[in-house]
Amino acid sequence: MRNNQETLQEIRESAIEVDNYNLLNSYVSDKQIVLLGESSHGVGDYFSEKIKIIKYLHEHHGFNIVVFENGLIESTISKERTSLEEPELVLKQHFMNIYHNEEMLPLLKESWAQNLILTGMDVQPIYREASEFYIQTIKSKLDVVSYELLQNAENQHFELYEQLLKTQKPKNLKPLLINCLKSYNELLDKAHLKGELQHTMLFNKFLGNRIDWLNLNLKGLFTSGIMRAQYMYKNVEWLLKFYRGEKLIIWAHNFHIRKGQTWITKLLHIQNVGYSLQKTMREECFTIGLYAGSGHVASPYRNEIEIQLHNKHHLEKICNEISEQSVFLPLIGKKFSTKKWVLLESSLNSNLPKGIVPQKHYDAIICYKNVRLPTYLASNKTLNNESAENN
Repeated sequence: MRNNQETLQEIRESAIEVDNYNLLNSYVSDKQIVLLGESSHGVGDYFSEKIKIIKYLHEHHGFNIVVFENGLIESTISKERTSLEEPELVLKQHFMNIYHNEEMLPLLKESWAQNLILTGMDVQPIYREASEFYIQTIKSKLDVVSYELLQNAENQHFELYEQLLKTQKPKNLKPLLINCLKSYNELLDKAHLKGELQHTMLFNKFLGNRIDWLNLNLKGLFTSGIMRAQYMYKNVEWLLKFYRGEKLIIWAHNFHIRKGQTWITKLLHIQNVGYSLQKTMREECFTIGLYAGSGHVASPYRNEIEIQLHNKHHLEKICNEISEQSVFLPLIGKKFSTKKWVLLESSLNSNLPKGIVPQKHYDAIICYKNVRLPTYLASNKTLNNESAENN
C-alpha cells in the first residue's frame, strides 16, 4: 500500500511549473479537440490564461475554432459585428453575463485572434440586440412573409425568455411556449435563405436551437438539465460537421467538459459534452480541468469569495505546497490520480468541495497559484435583467 509521502513525491515529480504553454506540445499535437474547463466562472485568471492557451494552440497547432458555453448563433456572428461596433458592446450583447470582463477582450481586439472563428454550443438565448443584428444580416435573403414570421417569432421568444428569468414566474406559460414553437417549426419547414449553403445550414441550426430551448422549458427542472447537456453535445456534433477538418477548443465549466460521470450525473442520467465525446472520439480529445490554489473568486452574483483549502486531501492545496508557481499536472498513467481527491467547484453562492478521482475526468489539471476576480465591464439596463449563470 502506498503511503502519503510516496504519493506526494510522485505529484512533485509529475508537476510541471507553468512558465508558458509549450508544455502542452506533446499532449495536443495529434488531437482534434481540446476541452478547457474551469472550476468557477468567477476567476479572472482563468479567462486570461485560457486566452494564452488558445493563442498557443492557434499559432502552433492549427486550432481555429473556439466553442463557448454560450449561444451558438450569438457567438458565431459576434466577430462580424466587431467590424461595426466596439468590442465591449459586442461582448455584452452576444455573450452571457459570465464573459463580460476585460480579460475576454483580446479575443475580439488583438490581431492574432482575427483568424479565429468564435462559436457556441448552448441553446440558451442571450439578448435581443444579437438577434436583431442577425435578422438584419439575413433580411435580404428571406422573402417578405418569412422575414415577418421570423420577427414575430423572435419577439415572442424574448418575451417568454424575460418571463422565465423572473423569480416569480407567471403561471401557465405552456400555451405561449407551444405557440412560439409552432412559429419556429413553420419557419423551419417553409423559410429558405437565398445564397450559399453554409448560410442556410446556419439559419436552420439557429431555428433548431430556438426550438430546442422552447422544448427544454416545457420540461421540469431535472429533465431540462438532462436535455440541455444533450443539446450542447448535438451542437458540438453539428459544429464538427459544419467546420469539417478543423480543430476545436471547447471553453466551458468543468461540469460540462469532464470525460467521466460523477455519482450525481449518473443518478440524474446527465451525459455532458465531455462524457459524450469520450464515447465517440476518445483518442481525438484532450481534457484539461482548471483549478485554483489560493486567492479570490466571484460567485454567480459577483460576490467575492476567498478560496479556503482546509482538507489535507485537497489536490489544489498539495499543488500549492510543492511549487511557488502555478503547475500543470498530467494525469494519464499516473498512480496518484487513481486516488479520490477533494477539489473545489463553484455552486450557487460559494465554492463547495467535490470528491473525485481526477484521472476519470481529466487528462490533465492546471492549478493556478493565486487568482483574482475578473475585471467586470460596466453593465447597462438590458444586462441587469439577466439572471446570473451558474454552470
